[in-house]
Amino acid sequence: MSRVLLSVGDPNGIGPEIAVKAAVALAGEPHLAPVLVADPYVVAPWVQQSELRLREIDAPAVPVADAVDVLAVEALPDGELLPGTVSAEAGAATVAYLRAAVGAVQARIGRAIVACPHSETAVNAAGIPFGGYPGLLGRPGVRAEGPRLPDAGRRWSADRARDPARAAGRRDRSTHS
Repeated sequence: MSRVLLSVGDPNGIGPEIAVKAAVALAGEPHLAPVLVADPYVVAPWVQQSELRLREIDAPAVPVADAVDVLAVEALPDGELLPGTVSAEAGAATVAYLRAAVGAVQARIGRAIVACPHSETAVNAAGIPFGGYPGLLGRPGVRAEGPRLPDAGRRWSADRARDPARAAGRRDRSTHS
């Protein structure tokens, strides 16, 4: 069974909490339960609050009702889980989680990736030029095989951020005949 992978984003931000809450809400739904992509110790406190257990997987796995699955990535050094803190270590972990998720799609552990919030400042502090996930996915060694976002990269996301109608796929009919 190929599942959606949920990369937790910045481990020191809101991403781990959002990811776990989504996973808990979908636990027991065989076609919906996501796989978290993170350092297990980053998401463990949130999973424990839910009364579910954390199950590490490294191959395709059928979800179970009493567990939240995590694809374990050892990226954030011990002592660097500092919620609310921007750090190079957290930025590097953010990218490591995304890279692991892409690898998991290539290995058919997952079929799609949803990425939680990140900190561009943290990623850049790690020495990784970063303007958002679309641009990062266009780099060698990161991009999965398959369809690309149209105009992937900074231009794609920036253009649509400036023009909400374009982001929704609509044209402003008042300027066109």
